[in-house]
Amino acid sequence: LARLVPNKDQATLLNAFAKVHANYPHARLIVMGTGQLENALKEQAKQLNIAEAVTFTGFVSGAFRYLKAFDCFVLSSKQEAFGRVLIEAMVARLPLIATAVHGIPEVVGPAGKIVAAGASDEFANAMQEIMQLPAHARTTLGEACFERATNVFSIPVFNQLFWQTI
Repeated sequence: LARLVPNKDQATLLNAFAKVHANYPHARLIVMGTGQLENALKEQAKQLNIAEAVTFTGFVSGAFRYLKAFDCFVLSSKQEAFGRVLIEAMVARLPLIATAVHGIPEVVGPAGKIVAAGASDEFANAMQEIMQLPAHARTTLGEACFERATNVFSIPVFNQLFWQTI
C-alpha cells in the first residue's frame, strides 16, 4: 500500500516474496498503489516467476479499508519518515514487518518485526515465520499491533502528550 517509487523499495519485497513463494506456492502478494516503477515491478515479478502470485491493484481509493483481508503487512521502504500506513495496518490488527529506517522502528516498537532495508533474505524469513504461525498466533500479533496503535498513537494519547510539552 504505497506509491511505486524507488524509496519504497518494492523490488526487495518482490525478491523476498519469490523466496517465500517457492516454499508456499499458495501465498499471494497484493501490491496496492501506482507510480513510476509499476511496469518495472511487473516485469520483475515475471522474471522471478511469481507474476501469477502477485496482484498489482493500481491506485485504490481508501485502500486501508481492505487491509483486514490480509494476513500480514510488509513495509519495504528504504526511506520513510513516519510510515502512517503502519498505523493503518495496526488498526486493522495485522502483524507487521517493516524496515529499520528513520522513524519506522519507533512506530512499530515491540509490536512488529523489524528487518534491515534491502535485505530480501531477512524479509523472506520474517514472512515465512508469520506464515508458519497458526491463525490464533497471527491474531495475537495483530492484537499487539492494535494495542500499540491505541496506546501510543490515538488522538487522546497525542493530546495528552502534546499538552504536557507546553
